[in-house]
Amino acid sequence: MSKNKCNENDVFTRGGANPQNSEYANTVADYTNTTTGDNIIESMTCDASVTVGDVVRLNAGTVVKAQANSLTNSNIIGICVVKNSSTDCNVQVTGYTASVFGGLDTTKKYYLSDSTAGAVTTNPPTASGSYVIRIGTPRSTSSIIIQIERVVKRA
Repeated sequence: MSKNKCNENDVFTRGGANPQNSEYANTVADYTNTTTGDNIIESMTCDASVTVGDVVRLNAGTVVKAQANSLTNSNIIGICVVKNSSTDCNVQVTGYTASVFGGLDTTKKYYLSDSTAGAVTTNPPTASGSYVIRIGTPRSTSSIIIQIERVVKRA
């Protein structure tokens, strides 16, 4: 069984007999950040307390800081990578981040904190009722490869 691979110039279309002439024709490069190979949701409404590097979730359509202390609070969508204004941000959901962190240990995995909203930690939560959510592995001391994985709920 062979796997299909997409190249940067492969064309994706929505309708039309000739993809090259379709008004919806786009290449992989049109949907991919060429710096980090990621997927970023741009210009999302966010809480003013969210800062670049925070792990985030949605609350009634607004981006807020995530926390591993409950199922609702730990339902993350990604990492805030750009703050366009106090209430507008870009959220990265896959790939690796630009340099939005500081002092990451490249030999450790990172988890969503159950004690500090929006934070990552190398220590998985241990408190009863908290959720162990793996965020990813550092690519460098300032960038993380996003690998969101819900591991377990603490009894």
